[in-house]
Amino acid sequence: MTRYILIAGLIPYDSGKTWFTLGASLYVRNMGFKVSVLKPVAAHNAWYSPRTLRKSIELGLLVGNDALLYYSYGLMPKPSIGNPIALLTIPPDPLKYSDLGEYFKDVESAYSSTVLSRITSCKANTIKHYHYPSNIEKLSPELTRVISRVGKILKSEESSIRSLLDYLSSPLVEEELDKCLDEASRSVEIVFIESFNDAITPYRGLLSRVHGLGIVAPSRVYVYRDIKAVEKALDEASSRLGWEGFKARYIVEKVKPTTTIETSLKAKPHVKREHELFAKQVVLKV
Repeated sequence: MTRYILIAGLIPYDSGKTWFTLGASLYVRNMGFKVSVLKPVAAHNAWYSPRTLRKSIELGLLVGNDALLYYSYGLMPKPSIGNPIALLTIPPDPLKYSDLGEYFKDVESAYSSTVLSRITSCKANTIKHYHYPSNIEKLSPELTRVISRVGKILKSEESSIRSLLDYLSSPLVEEELDKCLDEASRSVEIVFIESFNDAITPYRGLLSRVHGLGIVAPSRVYVYRDIKAVEKALDEASSRLGWEGFKARYIVEKVKPTTTIETSLKAKPHVKREHELFAKQVVLKV
């Protein structure tokens, strides 16, 4: 039976969950297990990682840093399936705003700065790219040309951010992501699933399939084996707070972890003692 291990971040950005997921996956693979990684929803910023644009053009597929990292280690053989929803963001041009307050609001919102997306349907076996004129028009002239060129190469269709948000909050997206999870699970024994930003899970239904959970923060990982308690806390938080209740902080506040593991500084991703300890807790259950 395939085991599913979920990795979430305690803070929205730079929690370290991607490097931790990679190290744990490599450790488990070195133990002799067949392993894959799934990142259902990913967003990356082209301003800070322009190389992803070149790689996306090479692959004919919008793909971000994290998916490329897993792909390079052989843990995500098909990024289109391993990362079915990919969002490309880029900061707007401040000169396009008469009110700097609106500028800062858009800079801090992933969806207000999303200019391209890719949505893979594992049910229909289709890959579609979309561009968002309402956000592209906020870019500087040079960035507008760059993004428009990439969109044309990827044969993107015009769409609206409202349509994207409606899709991401619809029951359909859970069915699609579950199907991609099934695809990513074929012929493997362990699937590591990386969540989105500081959301405890990329979609609610996933928790019913999860066998272990790690919530990653700089210097610490909270390890959970009692997933039923996590589900209960999530449902309570989301019933009070809506989507805000999906944040990992509400799990850490309400549910005592099985254990915590200290993590160390790393100049590059590789297997360390913390990955061994985590694997023993959630894979071997020592």
